[in-house]
Amino acid sequence: MGSPLNVSYLYCLVHAAKRPSFARGPEGVPLGAKPRAVEADDGWWLVLSDVPAQAYDEKAIEAGLKDLDWISERALAHEQVVERATRLGPVVPLKLFTLFHDELRARAHVKKMRRKLSALRTRLTGCAEWGVRVRYEPKARKPLPTRPPATGAEFLQRKQALHGSARDGLKEGLARAQALLLALEDAAKESHLRPPDPGLGTGGANLLAEGAYLVATQRAAAFRSAVKQAAKALAPEGLQVDLTGPWPAYHFVADAA
Repeated sequence: MGSPLNVSYLYCLVHAAKRPSFARGPEGVPLGAKPRAVEADDGWWLVLSDVPAQAYDEKAIEAGLKDLDWISERALAHEQVVERATRLGPVVPLKLFTLFHDELRARAHVKKMRRKLSALRTRLTGCAEWGVRVRYEPKARKPLPTRPPATGAEFLQRKQALHGSARDGLKEGLARAQALLLALEDAAKESHLRPPDPGLGTGGANLLAEGAYLVATQRAAAFRSAVKQAAKALAPEGLQVDLTGPWPAYHFVADAA
């Protein structure tokens, strides 16, 4: 339990029949004690570390957020603990720097969430999150003429033709990317798609579309296969499809706590 000099840093909630063990790692956030599981309510366990209050108070965090190395080190440590917990049962990952004065207050907070956590357990059990991104890699659709332009007018015509080809490719790419993300919903339990953004694919940005999918473990192989086939089919059109995961279900528990 935290002392007046310490506060409780929460990584996640995990549902398990017995106390989850973090004896073999990971180490948790800098300056904190080794992560441990504290029984909360209805089979849920808090995964937390006791950390020095002064090192994680509002002033320290505000200053740390201006230091990329500081924030990166803590974000990585946080993620490592959450990923470890996903091997132990359904997990509700918590936001970076979720802090309570002590574990008693943290447990009281979880008890207030009983109904929401029950629903989350049903949704998350046996599932993981996968991410899909579609990027446009501009390329000329027609080979460049072998001879140099004879006149300035011909040079401008060629340049306009190339720009027109790129615009057409981008427009088609946006449509194909959105269609792919929608089609993948059939292989997922839930999806979280980024709304189409008129700025995507313009101004040098080549990200056309992205989505997060909650996929049942038994369907993960079929989901990966569908993404792989789509990537192969879209590659000749200058579209690159990236698959990441499996991850904790961050996009599907955003309002959990």
